[in-house]
Formats: sequence, structure tokens, C-alpha cells
Amino acid sequence: MKLEENFVRYGNIDISPFLNILYKLTEKDWDRYTFRQDEHPYHAATKTIPLVYDKEFGVERGEESSFYSLFEEGIKAVEDKLEAEIIRFVIVNLPAGAKIEKHYDKAKDSFHIHKRLHLPLITDPNVKFSVGDETIWMKPGELIEINNNGQLHGVENNSNIDRIHCIIDWHDRTKS
Repeated sequence: MKLEENFVRYGNIDISPFLNILYKLTEKDWDRYTFRQDEHPYHAATKTIPLVYDKEFGVERGEESSFYSLFEEGIKAVEDKLEAEIIRFVIVNLPAGAKIEKHYDKAKDSFHIHKRLHLPLITDPNVKFSVGDETIWMKPGELIEINNNGQLHGVENNSNIDRIHCIIDWHDRTKS
């Protein structure tokens, strides 16, 4: 898969099923999984709620975490909107004032097969996402594919609120 643009918009989706559960999560829930931050130093400032994940970034669907059932309605809505099979699905918190340094992703085999999508849940216009030499703000509920395959990318949260995005790896089930 070769994406020519840095960002591709797939429209909007109702994020209320995610927000309804998200606000019930505790600090302990956010601190429970640290593998993403431990394995990838550029993600050290973030916190992760994994829903479907595999640490090896393979090409098959990851394992469902204990949080999966809480967010299943929202995940299914994304799958239906995209006519997709979800391979990985995590919710990531980037605290106010923090940033993810520009970096290259290491899961290149997976990104040749799967697409990476962001679904902003809580954000602010002062949160800037860069891929290559292009920088945008992703609005809440907007499904946006990013071209992170072999490109530098990063995020700066220059706001006073935590930025919370779903990060989704998927492939089109109509082309399987």
C-alpha cells in the first residue's frame, strides 16, 4: 500500500460511545499498560488504553484487552463506517504541553499491508500533527488516515488539555 497524501479524510463518526466510557476511566486504568511507552521512547509522555493490540506489530489481528468490551460499540461503528477489519486499536492520551518527537515507525511490514487511522476524541486547535512537511489539527470525530510509512511524523500538544486519540490499524475487508 502506498499512500500519496500525508493525510486522507474518511469523514466523521459519532464519538459519543467512546466519550461515555472514556470519562469513566481512572488514572489507574491509564497507568495499567506501559508497553508502548517502554518500547518506543518517543511515546514516553503518552498513556495508552489498548483495545486490540499486539506488541510485535504483526500483520494479523491483535488480542483483545480487558477494555475491549467497554468500547466494543464504538469499535464496531468504526469497522462498519470503513467496511474494515481492525488489526490494532488503542486509545492514546498525550498530556497538555507534551509532545511526541518526530520519529519513524518500526512496523514497516504491517504498514505496507494495513492503513493507520486517527480518530480524535478530545483535542484542541493547538494540537498539531505533522507528517513529512505537512502539519494539521485533527478535529474531534474526524477519521483521518496518516501516511506514516517511512515518513517522519510527530505531535505537539500546545494546549492546556490532554489530547486523546484512537489510533487504528486496519484493512479494507471489501478487498480481502
